[in-house]
Amino acid sequence: MGQLDLLIAKVNQYLTTNTFNTIDTDIIDSNAIFRNSLEFIWSKEPNNKKRDFHAHQITNIISQYIGGRNTENLLKTYREELDNEYPPDMDFVEVYNLCLTAYDDVITKILTLDILDVEKIEFIIKKILNIVKKNKSAIVSHIALKRDKPYSTAVYHGLNTTLIALIGGDELKLQDKQLRELAIAGLLHDIGMLKIPQTILDKEEKLTEDEMNQIRTHPILSYKFVNDKNIFGKDVLDPIIQHHEQYDGNGYPRKLSGDKIHIYAKIISIADAFEAQISERSYRKSKTGYSAMKEVLSESQNRFDPKVLKAFLSILSIYPPGTLVQLNNNSIGTVTAVNPQAPLRPKIKLLLDELGEKPKSPVIIDLKSSLNVFISRVLDKEEYKK
Repeated sequence: MGQLDLLIAKVNQYLTTNTFNTIDTDIIDSNAIFRNSLEFIWSKEPNNKKRDFHAHQITNIISQYIGGRNTENLLKTYREELDNEYPPDMDFVEVYNLCLTAYDDVITKILTLDILDVEKIEFIIKKILNIVKKNKSAIVSHIALKRDKPYSTAVYHGLNTTLIALIGGDELKLQDKQLRELAIAGLLHDIGMLKIPQTILDKEEKLTEDEMNQIRTHPILSYKFVNDKNIFGKDVLDPIIQHHEQYDGNGYPRKLSGDKIHIYAKIISIADAFEAQISERSYRKSKTGYSAMKEVLSESQNRFDPKVLKAFLSILSIYPPGTLVQLNNNSIGTVTAVNPQAPLRPKIKLLLDELGEKPKSPVIIDLKSSLNVFISRVLDKEEYKK
């Protein structure tokens, strides 16, 4: 068997083992073998990390025949070509960070130039609509993470609220066109807050009545800014001005109630309230997802539409993803996913076992099927550190 035959055999063995198509045995050029094998991987595997892994394995095989340095150069060239032909799926964190940067640009242009960068808005929406359906649990967990925050509260709140709203909208079976409108309204619902003095927004003491009245003008300010641009229609504008209306008619600015409130506004209202609780502010610490959901539920009788709230509960439950919990056997874990049919029995990733030891390998406990184990209490992150 010649060198090329041996190379093809080794490459095909790897491709077959990993369920990729195999290359033709009559190829007589090692570069073509390399390019074809990578294309089979790229055409089937959209995940960047998995592509990297398989490409590394193929490169190791090929480099025995055409030299390591040359192989790396070829890999770089082929990768650029194949990424254009088969665009990779970005993972949620990559998309999230990309959208934060883009949304920061949107906010900056509003503040400094009084213009709305519609192109950037469309870019963000295209990115987030692609990931929301696949990453509901990851989204909530990531939003709740404490980390260095290089962007303003307005940037995080606008993007996070939009993501949470889209989770609810998807659960309510909104169509793609409706989800897009919901996303636009979500990104623009609070831009009126940019007109409120920062001293009021950061104030730790109780706000005066005059200061509260200034805060209450922000839906109108948001509406006026977007309406003046004459770009978006009623299904974007109404949710923007209505997102602080309440189901019982005690909201603002128009005291609308029930079905007079746009469905998108009802969704954004819950997302806005939940995000505000789980995110840190300059004047207070963030709450756990559990505490945030309890807060939302405590206001549910008059503030939120029961049907919309039920949709959020089916995905977030009382224990949203990212919630730190202690089980009845003293083990500690974090909620990774909700069981809609059993909201009190989510899936838990074990952090410490009942003896207080870290598992040697990842352990996921599905409380829906582990009936002898249940959540005994919710922990905050400071307790876990102790």
